[in-house]
Amino acid sequence: MKYLTYLMLCLTSVFFLSFSCEDFTKETYDIRLENLCGDSIYYMDWDRAITAKEVFLNIEGGAYKLANNESAIIEHNIELPYPLVIIIFKKSSIEKYGLQYIIENNYYDKCFQYSKEDLQNMDFRITYTGK
Repeated sequence: MKYLTYLMLCLTSVFFLSFSCEDFTKETYDIRLENLCGDSIYYMDWDRAITAKEVFLNIEGGAYKLANNESAIIEHNIELPYPLVIIIFKKSSIEKYGLQYIIENNYYDKCFQYSKEDLQNMDFRITYTGK
Protein backbone atom coordinates (compact mmCIF):
# COMPACT_ATOMS: atom_id res chain seq x y z
CA MET A 1 0.00 0.00 0.00
CA LYS A 2 2.89 2.32 0.81
CA TYR A 3 4.34 1.86 -2.71
CA LEU A 4 0.97 2.45 -4.35
CA THR A 5 0.53 5.73 -2.48
CA TYR A 6 4.05 6.79 -3.49
CA LEU A 7 3.38 5.89 -7.13
CA MET A 8 0.12 7.86 -7.17
CA LEU A 9 1.85 10.87 -5.62
CA CYS A 10 4.60 10.75 -8.29
CA LEU A 11 2.12 10.42 -11.15
CA THR A 12 0.02 13.28 -9.82
CA SER A 13 3.11 15.48 -9.48
CA VAL A 14 4.22 14.74 -13.04
CA PHE A 15 0.71 15.46 -14.31
CA PHE A 16 0.55 18.90 -12.66
CA LEU A 17 4.12 19.79 -13.59
CA SER A 18 3.41 19.05 -17.23
CA PHE A 19 0.83 21.85 -17.27
CA SER A 20 2.93 24.34 -15.34
CA CYS A 21 6.24 24.05 -17.21
CA GLU A 22 7.08 26.17 -20.21
CA ASP A 23 7.48 24.22 -23.43
CA PHE A 24 11.24 23.88 -23.93
CA THR A 25 10.91 21.38 -26.76
CA LYS A 26 10.46 23.79 -29.64
CA GLU A 27 10.20 22.22 -33.01
CA THR A 28 13.44 21.27 -34.73
CA TYR A 29 13.58 21.55 -38.49
CA ASP A 30 15.61 19.50 -40.92
CA ILE A 31 17.65 21.73 -43.19
CA ARG A 32 19.16 20.09 -46.26
CA LEU A 33 22.70 21.15 -47.17
CA GLU A 34 23.61 20.17 -50.74
CA ASN A 35 27.20 20.17 -51.97
CA LEU A 36 27.41 20.94 -55.69
CA CYS A 37 30.83 22.61 -55.76
CA GLY A 38 32.78 19.87 -57.54
CA ASP A 39 34.88 19.07 -54.44
CA SER A 40 34.43 17.45 -51.04
CA ILE A 41 33.77 19.89 -48.23
CA TYR A 42 34.07 20.04 -44.48
CA TYR A 43 31.34 21.96 -42.70
CA MET A 44 30.20 22.81 -39.23
CA ASP A 45 26.89 24.27 -38.19
CA TRP A 46 26.53 26.47 -35.15
CA ASP A 47 24.24 29.01 -33.54
CA ARG A 48 26.77 31.85 -33.68
CA ALA A 49 29.70 32.97 -35.75
CA ILE A 50 32.64 30.61 -35.35
CA THR A 51 36.28 30.75 -36.35
CA ALA A 52 38.30 28.33 -38.42
CA LYS A 53 40.28 27.47 -35.29
CA GLU A 54 37.11 26.44 -33.44
CA VAL A 55 36.09 24.21 -36.35
CA PHE A 56 39.40 22.39 -36.61
CA LEU A 57 39.82 22.01 -32.88
CA ASN A 58 36.45 20.24 -32.97
CA ILE A 59 36.92 18.37 -36.25
CA GLU A 60 36.49 15.01 -34.53
CA GLY A 61 33.25 15.95 -32.81
CA GLY A 62 31.75 18.77 -34.81
CA ALA A 63 32.97 19.11 -38.38
CA TYR A 64 31.44 16.90 -41.01
CA LYS A 65 32.70 15.81 -44.41
CA LEU A 66 30.37 15.93 -47.40
CA ALA A 67 31.37 14.58 -50.81
CA ASN A 68 30.50 16.35 -54.05
CA ASN A 69 26.91 15.82 -55.22
CA GLU A 70 25.85 14.63 -51.76
CA SER A 71 23.56 16.23 -49.24
CA ALA A 72 23.23 16.17 -45.48
CA ILE A 73 20.49 16.99 -43.02
CA ILE A 74 21.20 19.61 -40.36
CA GLU A 75 18.77 19.74 -37.46
CA HIS A 76 18.18 23.26 -36.20
CA ASN A 77 15.67 24.77 -33.80
CA ILE A 78 14.52 27.84 -35.75
CA GLU A 79 12.53 29.09 -32.76
CA LEU A 80 15.78 30.03 -31.03
CA PRO A 81 16.65 33.75 -31.13
CA TYR A 82 19.91 33.29 -33.03
CA PRO A 83 20.61 32.34 -36.63
CA LEU A 84 21.95 29.17 -38.15
CA VAL A 85 25.60 29.60 -39.12
CA ILE A 86 27.35 27.13 -41.46
CA ILE A 87 31.05 27.48 -42.18
CA ILE A 88 32.46 25.56 -45.17
CA PHE A 89 35.97 24.54 -46.19
CA LYS A 90 36.73 22.85 -49.50
CA LYS A 91 39.04 19.87 -49.30
CA SER A 92 41.20 21.44 -52.03
CA SER A 93 41.57 24.65 -49.97
CA ILE A 94 42.77 22.67 -46.96
CA GLU A 95 45.27 20.84 -49.15
CA LYS A 96 46.40 24.07 -50.86
CA TYR A 97 46.79 26.33 -47.80
CA GLY A 98 47.23 23.87 -44.92
CA LEU A 99 45.54 23.95 -41.54
CA GLN A 100 48.05 26.32 -39.96
CA TYR A 101 47.39 29.05 -42.55
CA ILE A 102 43.62 28.50 -42.40
CA ILE A 103 43.54 28.72 -38.59
CA GLU A 104 45.91 31.69 -38.30
CA ASN A 105 44.08 33.69 -40.99
CA ASN A 106 40.55 32.47 -40.16
CA TYR A 107 40.22 31.38 -43.77
CA TYR A 108 37.11 29.59 -45.00
CA ASP A 109 35.49 29.14 -48.37
CA LYS A 110 31.97 30.14 -47.35
CA CYS A 111 30.04 31.18 -44.29
CA PHE A 112 26.26 31.05 -44.46
CA GLN A 113 24.16 32.82 -41.84
CA TYR A 114 20.39 32.40 -42.02
CA SER A 115 17.52 33.58 -39.86
CA LYS A 116 14.29 31.69 -39.33
CA GLU A 117 12.64 33.70 -42.11
CA ASP A 118 15.55 33.08 -44.50
CA LEU A 119 15.32 29.32 -43.95
CA GLN A 120 11.57 29.30 -44.41
CA ASN A 121 11.85 31.31 -47.65
CA MET A 122 14.45 28.84 -48.94
CA ASP A 123 12.22 25.88 -48.05
CA PHE A 124 14.93 24.73 -45.61
CA ARG A 125 17.34 23.92 -48.46
CA ILE A 126 20.88 25.34 -48.76
CA THR A 127 22.94 24.63 -51.85
CA TYR A 128 26.70 25.23 -51.87
CA THR A 129 28.04 25.69 -55.40
CA GLY A 130 31.51 26.92 -54.49
CA LYS A 131 30.75 30.58 -55.19
